Order: sequence, then structure tokens, then C-alpha cells
Amino acid sequence: TYGHSLNQGAAAVIAVLDALSIAKTWLAFSCGNGFYAMRTAQLAPDRVAGLFLTQTPALRVMAPWTQRILPRALRTPVLGQILVWLTRKKLSHGWYQVALPRGADASSYQTTANNALTAGGSFCLASITQGLAREIDTPMSGIGVPCTLLWGEKDHSHKHTDPASLLNDIPHAEIIR
Repeated sequence: TYGHSLNQGAAAVIAVLDALSIAKTWLAFSCGNGFYAMRTAQLAPDRVAGLFLTQTPALRVMAPWTQRILPRALRTPVLGQILVWLTRKKLSHGWYQVALPRGADASSYQTTANNALTAGGSFCLASITQGLAREIDTPMSGIGVPCTLLWGEKDHSHKHTDPASLLNDIPHAEIIR
């Protein structure tokens, strides 16, 4: 029943904080997962001291990103999950080729991903993008905690994504390119 909604993601983050007896902390999340950190800061501001996000623009600009980057099949419920599971190692290898600077050695990242996937790890690309697509109109404003966005300009998957779009939701965010 987990649909990767913003509220479900925030509840999972809060459950981890509770399980680890962490009363308040900074959350460091990347890309689509950054929206779960933002939602946690909205719903439980007393638990979040600040946000450190990477490659996380405004939620509304993720729809064009998804259309541009992900094949339609991965955006299709059930089919996307099956395809990602069947090709998870190949997809994770390809992902690092796109997200890292051209010519960068992705082998250590790919090895780490392979080890995680072999040990039962999950590559939730289809589920996260499908879940966030249902949330595209969810207001992400009202986040009062400090926020730093680290933006890697050599990530080709975000070549046409404006990091400053985050300022519409978190006007006080510091963006480091």
C-alpha cells in the first residue's frame, strides 16, 4: 500500500527518527527524495533543524524532467516497476553515466549499486516518479528551517532544470552551484 506519496515519505522519515531516538536533525536528501525531506519539514518542523538538498528543484518542475528523462514505460504503473526490477543493474549503471560528469569513472558507484541490489536493495525510480507525479500540485511552501541546495551543474539528467525554481517554495534557501 506504499505509494510513495509525500505524506507517506515524511511518515517514513519520522518513523526512522523515532526508531533511532533522534529528536531533531538536519535531513540530507537528493533529487526526488528531497521532496520527502521538504514534506517532513512541513509536517514536523520541530523534528527538522534544516535541510541539505542536492539536485532538488521545485516539485512542479519535476513533471517536465520526468517527461524528458524517463521512458513512458517507466512512468506507467506496474509496468514501470517490473521493468525497473528486471533491468535494475543496467539502469543503475546507466544512471551514473548520465548523472556524473562526462568522462568520470562511474565504476565505484556502479559497484556499490550492484552490491546493494544483490543484497536486496531496491531501485525505486519508477515508484518514486509515479508517486511524485500524483503530488505535482501539492504546495511545498511554508518551510521555515534553514535550507542549502547543492547543485551539480555537470549532472546531465538535470541539464534543463532550473535549481532556482526551489526559491519559489523556500525563498531563503541558499543555492550552491
